[in-house]
Amino acid sequence: MKNNFRLLQLLRGTTRYLSNDLFAAFAIMVVFLLTVFGAGAQQVHRVTAVKNRLQPLTAEAVNIRGYLGEKIELCIRNRVQLQPAGPFLRIFKTRNLDPGGYWGEFIGKWAAAAALACRYQSNPALKEKARVAMDELIRTPSENGYISTYNAGDAFTVWDIWIQKYVLLGLIAQYEVTGNRQYLGAAQKSAGYLLNKTGPGKISLEAYGPPFHKGGVNFSILEPMVLLYEYTGDSKYLQYSKYIVASWSRPGKYSPKGLRLIENAEAGLLPVQYEVRHAYTLMSDFEGLCELYRATGHRRYLEACIRFARAVERYELMITGTVSNHEMWYNGALSQTGTLEQPNETCATVTWMKLCYQLLRLTGDPHWANNMETSLYNGLLGAMMPRGEWWAYHSQLNGQRMPSRVQGCDISCCVSSGPRGLLITPEWAAMKTPGGGLTINLYNAGSIDHRMPNGQLIQIKEETDYPVSGLVRFTVHTSQPATLQLALRIPAWSKKTKLKINGRAVHVEAGAYAVLNRTWKQGIRLNWNWTSAAALYMPRAAQNRPWYVVRWYWLWTTAWYRNRILPYG
Repeated sequence: MKNNFRLLQLLRGTTRYLSNDLFAAFAIMVVFLLTVFGAGAQQVHRVTAVKNRLQPLTAEAVNIRGYLGEKIELCIRNRVQLQPAGPFLRIFKTRNLDPGGYWGEFIGKWAAAAALACRYQSNPALKEKARVAMDELIRTPSENGYISTYNAGDAFTVWDIWIQKYVLLGLIAQYEVTGNRQYLGAAQKSAGYLLNKTGPGKISLEAYGPPFHKGGVNFSILEPMVLLYEYTGDSKYLQYSKYIVASWSRPGKYSPKGLRLIENAEAGLLPVQYEVRHAYTLMSDFEGLCELYRATGHRRYLEACIRFARAVERYELMITGTVSNHEMWYNGALSQTGTLEQPNETCATVTWMKLCYQLLRLTGDPHWANNMETSLYNGLLGAMMPRGEWWAYHSQLNGQRMPSRVQGCDISCCVSSGPRGLLITPEWAAMKTPGGGLTINLYNAGSIDHRMPNGQLIQIKEETDYPVSGLVRFTVHTSQPATLQLALRIPAWSKKTKLKINGRAVHVEAGAYAVLNRTWKQGIRLNWNWTSAAALYMPRAAQNRPWYVVRWYWLWTTAWYRNRILPYG
């Protein structure tokens, strides 16, 4: 309305020769047209109790080239953009999916990946493809607006609420990038049906998910519920989110003592000791808890998420930045050099990276960027086929890494998850602080455009062949001198780092940010070089197993020639 009022003021000045009656009629017509045709592209507002310590830059501000940039381009061009939406949408139209099927998650994962791709770089074709798919999704047959692949009689059973989570996340992601309030409205309507049927005094949210997951699958709808509260301000979503978290501490159908996720994190339990043994699911629950902290400022939630993530890192995380065996927790940090049948699900790798991304934004601690870098260059990119068109389901350290099987809709959960993990890279590669400072977390050839609070644009160009060598050159471009806090992440693995500004050495510390407060002028150069000792990992007992060498964050193995993804045929 404020924007419309300003426009009317401008129109009054440019139509001063019209009579008041004519101007009034003209103004009403303009406002009507703005309301009807502008409804799909309104500004997105999000209200939270906690400001992120680090937040993404504006769309298209980060340009990644080199090795990593090529991988991102391949993923967008050969996976996300070529993905047919028809098979995803068909099962929402027929609504005859066998109860137990989870294929409805695919549309939400693809929509989220498409949104990230369009934020990274202008892509009109993909934007239009996503628009057509989302418009069709919100018009599919539904029970009071509830978008599902299940018939009404099977509502909320088995994977239905898990599917609902991804429907909501996909719609919200597209709303974030387009501002189209129809998507937010459809998400509200679909979530509203769930709220009317489940919750205190109604159907138990925990009781209707897959029994093996003990409610963890259904509870992961926490994240989109909190997001709906943040984007709408409607307290019913916040109350439902609090109901979910309170349910963790109460006895349930499948867990007589309750899941006790927060209490377990506070007690320092190993992930294998949790009731929810599925790695991907449990990390999704804590992703939602991170979002609830952002919405409420309740410090206990954040501390529990940090403690849980630290436990994953200590007891489960493999040297490739991956977790799980048969999709479950298994004390992976201790077992990783043994023979594992189905280790390191790509869905779990992506969810670990997304949890770290939440913690990086909330805490500003470079520790979580260190973890994401390890996962990115090892577990994640190692799971993507060379041309980016497919992904592995499991990524073992030795043996032959095979493309994922097809589960349904001509795709699988891991093939739909992989792009989401890769395409958050531009979001955390360079970020801004609430005060307008710039933080660089990831180093690659390319450029960063940073708009300061006063509107001045600073561009930083990077020249490097990272990660092949340890040399990065930065050049500052600005039309006039600008005072800016620039923070550079010094990787924890860097044993000897040298940073110079126009030839002058700057003190740095491994595992921390080098914070540079100064006035930046056109042409200022920063040179950064580092070295890292190699670490040798040997199997614990049996002979004839591969040994592993880690230098920087890259893994080398004697079985490297077998540890690859083979293309079809």
